[in-house]
Amino acid sequence: MIAFALLAVPPQIELDDLFDRYAKLRNVEISISRSRRLAKHEAQEAGSELVVRYAGQRRFRVDSAEYWGDGTTLVSDGKTLLVVSGGDGRVSLRNTAELLDAHPSLNPPGPSSAILFLFMKGRDSYKRLVADEPHFESGRNWIRFATKSLGVMTLTLRDGWIQEIAYDNRPGSLASYVMFPMWYERPQDPMEIEAITYLFAQRFPARTFDATPPKGVDVEDLRKKP
Repeated sequence: MIAFALLAVPPQIELDDLFDRYAKLRNVEISISRSRRLAKHEAQEAGSELVVRYAGQRRFRVDSAEYWGDGTTLVSDGKTLLVVSGGDGRVSLRNTAELLDAHPSLNPPGPSSAILFLFMKGRDSYKRLVADEPHFESGRNWIRFATKSLGVMTLTLRDGWIQEIAYDNRPGSLASYVMFPMWYERPQDPMEIEAITYLFAQRFPARTFDATPPKGVDVEDLRKKP
């Protein structure tokens, strides 16, 4: 009798497959909780919360809430992007684009962004995220690799979907300390985490992606005219 060994999928191929899988994602509600710490002995400090209702790259709604209460809502109906800032109350309209490129706040490290959005962009984001020498490691339900600018990143998976993105962000933490030593501690063992949950196969009401501004407010129209 011939015994066949089951070969593990190389982590680089597994990572490629993740980018492809997320690029095809549609009709899903994603909740993302962000937290960070600067030292290993510290507890993770709560950061922003995101709820992403996603019908496709140009039809989405992102509601973000900062720890201190401010937040922003961005709604794209496929043609127009509505931006409602919870901090200063500003309302604007823009020509929309794909999720990652529609507004600066959606592009990491923007305040309404998530590293997960890079995966949702597909393999176009691979070279932006993954270092030229990534030093891949993997195990059951996790992949670890070096990134271009966020330090070492670990993806925790369940049923083929990313449940947690953890990265040390040493370059960013050190840069913040060097620029503002009176506000930041020297990073010892920093860690930033995105904890992610999904509701698949959603049937969103039409109003979910309604980019009509609220009534009675001043609107800054930044759309480019044809």
